[in-house]
Amino acid sequence: MLTPSLQEKYLLDHLPNGVYYVDGADDRYVITYWNKAAEDALGYTAEEALGMPCRALMGESRLASGYLCNALCPLSRLNEDWKDKKFVPVVTQLLHKNGHKLPIQIRCFPLLSEEGSLAGAAVFLEPLIPHEDMARCFMELEHIAYQDALTELPNRRYLDEKLKEWMSDWYQKKWRFAVLMGDIDFFKKVNDTHGHDMGDIVLKQVATLLRSSLRYSDLVGRWGGEEFLILMRNISPKKLFQRMEDTRKKIEKSVLGSADVPVRITISFGGALSRPGETVSSILARVDECLYRSKTTGRNRVTLDVT
Repeated sequence: MLTPSLQEKYLLDHLPNGVYYVDGADDRYVITYWNKAAEDALGYTAEEALGMPCRALMGESRLASGYLCNALCPLSRLNEDWKDKKFVPVVTQLLHKNGHKLPIQIRCFPLLSEEGSLAGAAVFLEPLIPHEDMARCFMELEHIAYQDALTELPNRRYLDEKLKEWMSDWYQKKWRFAVLMGDIDFFKKVNDTHGHDMGDIVLKQVATLLRSSLRYSDLVGRWGGEEFLILMRNISPKKLFQRMEDTRKKIEKSVLGSADVPVRITISFGGALSRPGETVSSILARVDECLYRSKTTGRNRVTLDVT
């Protein structure tokens, strides 16, 4: 297996730019060395990267073995470069652990076997984005990935992750929490009567009302369509019901839409408090059942399962 010597490893571990080794034995082309700067650039720890096919970094994890994934693969020209002794940098994109493609410049240098044949490559990463801008770019990408574009609330992807996190805290730290789903009543009628543009305005206004009605520690996001998910901690069943009743009444009394096209709507809520033996799926099922009861018993009401 191709790995750097102890002296080489010490030097590579302290380089400011990412470096990884690819072993070409048996046409497997797996990563056999990964320095800290590569972890900082692409998000994978050494433990995660070692043994990974290098093609996975090109987003080609489902291709057959071999590193010639596509024309952008930096290793595709190594044989030619090695023979000509010209190691020309290649501008390509590598797949970050978070899922986005990172534009990057790469230089590949041959690693030879004892017989002098090509055995693999040392790959040097040269970011196209200055280091001082990298963290800011990643923060912006993460923000986009977790935000609903219309309401600017957290999106379902973010809420899914928080649900798992809060469920873990419930078991490990005994931090009980509530999950609530709000669904705008007869929202289709708003779209049909006033058009989808007005529907979007109403959704944004409801998002603002929900955010302003809850505590700073509460989390509200858009689950999808006209549904909003709320997560709350440190609240008794009585205060939970009162908080959601106050929120429901606030939305009911608000005149939404615009000055020319006033729109009035109501909202139904269903919610549940976590309990022993709970899973994310089971608490969401209880929330859905409560929301269904709110919808089928007149709408514009709050139904909770706090047992």
